[in-house]
Amino acid sequence: MLFNSLTFIIYFILVLLVFWQLKNNLRLQNAFLLVVSSIFYGWWDFRFLFLLFTAGIIDFYFGHKIYASTNASRRKFYIWTSVLLNLSLLCYFKYFNFFIDSFIVMSNSIGFHPNVTTLNIILPLGISYYTFESMSYSLDIYKNKFKPIDDVVEYMAFICFFPKLVAGPIERASHLIPQFYKKKEFNVENAISGLRLMLYGFFKKIVIADNLALRVDPVFRNPASHTGLEVFLGAIFFAIQLYADLSGYADIARGSAKLIGFELSANFKTPFFASNIPETWRRWHITMTNWFRDYFFLPVVKMKIEHTAWKIFTTILLFVLIGFWHSAEVKFLMFGFVIGLYYIPTILSKDYPALRKSIKFLNTHKYARLLAILFTFNLFALTGVFFRALNLKEAFVYYSYIFQPNFWGMRSSFSEMLTGAFMFMTFEWIMQHKDHQLEVSDWLPFFRRLSYVILIVLILLLGHFGEDPFYYFQF
Repeated sequence: MLFNSLTFIIYFILVLLVFWQLKNNLRLQNAFLLVVSSIFYGWWDFRFLFLLFTAGIIDFYFGHKIYASTNASRRKFYIWTSVLLNLSLLCYFKYFNFFIDSFIVMSNSIGFHPNVTTLNIILPLGISYYTFESMSYSLDIYKNKFKPIDDVVEYMAFICFFPKLVAGPIERASHLIPQFYKKKEFNVENAISGLRLMLYGFFKKIVIADNLALRVDPVFRNPASHTGLEVFLGAIFFAIQLYADLSGYADIARGSAKLIGFELSANFKTPFFASNIPETWRRWHITMTNWFRDYFFLPVVKMKIEHTAWKIFTTILLFVLIGFWHSAEVKFLMFGFVIGLYYIPTILSKDYPALRKSIKFLNTHKYARLLAILFTFNLFALTGVFFRALNLKEAFVYYSYIFQPNFWGMRSSFSEMLTGAFMFMTFEWIMQHKDHQLEVSDWLPFFRRLSYVILIVLILLLGHFGEDPFYYFQF
């Protein structure tokens, strides 16, 4: 069930009507959320539900075993068993076909032709998200940061909670589970804030992301038929498309959660207005980056925390793993590797005062920061070619067409899209310090309502109503 579909709108209205009728029975509300979340997820393929519940029950069981054990070695055994079982499920369904195909190609290249049959394994939606959420539950119990809960209904409602189930945010148990134990009272202001989030999320997805995709797809499919400027703009448009698509999902998720009395974590904070790549990543897909930071990077880097070379190595490894989280394809590993390289100046600045002073100047001086923001955005967008291209070879081919002799020239469709993208980014810039970009509660009533009308009209006139999947569904 897609957020950007009429089916979801009808489904969500029915959920709201029933949910608030159950406001006097918290346990019944949670059971209802578990049921409707299961329907939401099973809408694609009911067989996926078995995997979803299996991943959840693994950590529910081992969380209790870890907490109840006082023996250090036994606690380690339980946590490692839990992590390995989770990663086994993730690797089998997400990476098995890739590794088998790679083995066959490598074997054929050296003259060995194994009789291996590749299984046609379907990638379950959201598996990268709910597996990480489930693992964080048992990991936090192991670190004594969270106590296990006894009620499996509340726990599975947390794992299956439909607004964030398929494409995040990746919620921590310590943040979301306590909300299932808190009595809900319908709050008009909270509901209005949720509707604003959903409206802006639909706008970003249906108007911005899906329309940009109409220009991006032909350019990446055949860059040779476009000018260098159009190929360059194709990379810029894809960066904005990806942001509008994924953050649009996050806005709809947060908004729908607000309407039933829950608060989800913000997953984006205008990342394209950062003055360097590290700042960009602190504001981009925040919950995923924080998960890798807390459960991988910090424990590893502390092994040799004084060594700069070790920090550089672990940082690059961190982003290679983030690339691998998306997919085992080489292009994603390259994307992560290059992003990791961009961190080197920041890491070295701690040892070199002149470099540290230069970075501080770029972050604090008004006009220098504007230039740094523009440079960082373009750098991120061009690096995104690795992310979008069909494979690594096609990515380098794409780069070559940017620097072709026939650079200048732009079709009218690109000019129109550039104007629209510029207006969208301008509005994001103006509203960048708000909790979300349609947080207009402090505006005069007339202008507040006018903003809603304008967005609705733009959605109706310019929206792409093909019910296109969100980009991150493939991960």
